Amino acid sequence: MLGRIINFIVGKASFEIFIRDPREITVLNLLKKQGFYDCEVSEGKITLSCGCGDVKTISEKLREMQLDYKLRTAGLWYLLKNFFLRGGLICAAVLCLILDAVFSDTLWRIDVIGNQTIPEREIREALYSFGVYEGCRKSDIDIKQLTIDYMLLDDRVSFAHLNINGTTAVMEISEREVPPERQPDKKDVCNIVAKCDGVISRIDVYSGGKEVENGDSVLKGQLLISSFFETRTVGYILRRAKGTVFAETSPVFEMRIPKETYIKTGKTEHEKKSLKVLGFVLPIDGGNIALKGKNAELDTESRQLSLFGTISLPVSLVTDRYTVENIEESKRDKESAEKIFQEHYIKWKNEYLKDAEILSEENEFKEEDDCYIFAVRLSCIENIGIDKPFEIREN
Repeated sequence: MLGRIINFIVGKASFEIFIRDPREITVLNLLKKQGFYDCEVSEGKITLSCGCGDVKTISEKLREMQLDYKLRTAGLWYLLKNFFLRGGLICAAVLCLILDAVFSDTLWRIDVIGNQTIPEREIREALYSFGVYEGCRKSDIDIKQLTIDYMLLDDRVSFAHLNINGTTAVMEISEREVPPERQPDKKDVCNIVAKCDGVISRIDVYSGGKEVENGDSVLKGQLLISSFFETRTVGYILRRAKGTVFAETSPVFEMRIPKETYIKTGKTEHEKKSLKVLGFVLPIDGGNIALKGKNAELDTESRQLSLFGTISLPVSLVTDRYTVENIEESKRDKESAEKIFQEHYIKWKNEYLKDAEILSEENEFKEEDDCYIFAVRLSCIENIGIDKPFEIREN
């Protein structure tokens, strides 16, 4: 066993020499100096072995004597020598390993499923902003963080997940279902309840039972006029409550405006080129571009390549251009914050005056470490009665 191990390490060569004339056996005398061993002579053939260092000399002498022979080599030394002689094969093998490592880590296709009303283009633009596109590296994608960032970015989505299978990714989307708010029908039996807290100043009942009196304090949601009431002639009846309920209210409009703000300083255009070959996208300009949820305007241009300007090739040059707003952090002063507050307050006040009369306004201001707090306390007279469908609940 030890001898075999040594022979494998140092290498071994075996010659089979074919002789046509018995006198040619004298070749052994010429080869004695080369140190061959395991020599066997049979009819028409001489078999001998030698070390790897003597192969060249013995081969030259046999060719000088014009003798036919076969050479067999074995061992580590010859194995390494053959590899080095085939440097092209080694380079090709290394190149194949590199290409396999690169291409198997590349995302060649992205499919979007589950979307009903959200355009696929918007979903792909959002994925672009997180560095996920055809040609990006799979190892650069954090699927868990991508899911969190995407759902924070788009409130129309209730579920989002990126599944990667090989070099294909599938973005699965579930859209948020918002049931439409049911408006009471004119034929529905409804009570009238308070939409906010207040003190009753006047109540006019056209149909239904009065549940409060002038001067009563009521809470939001409290019953004001009931649809279920007693009459002198037919007893208890159920019909839609009708009437108006005016009350003194004290609404407060308040806003907390952060001191930290962000200002737009212009736009930056990004461009990514890739080759599209038989449906596969091969990036030309390399690495991922992650915009971390920034709003990007994407414009894609595809140009079919041709041979000599006449023969169309199944290859397209795809150029993706997307524009991103440059945003810088800035400090907001009290004057600019108050201006923002006044703009929102005026809009709210104009809407509020449709159902109320403002008697007085009292402005308040408070400053904290991270924000300004503006508030207006009002004294109003308004109609606080709203319809609420009558419900019969089982115990």
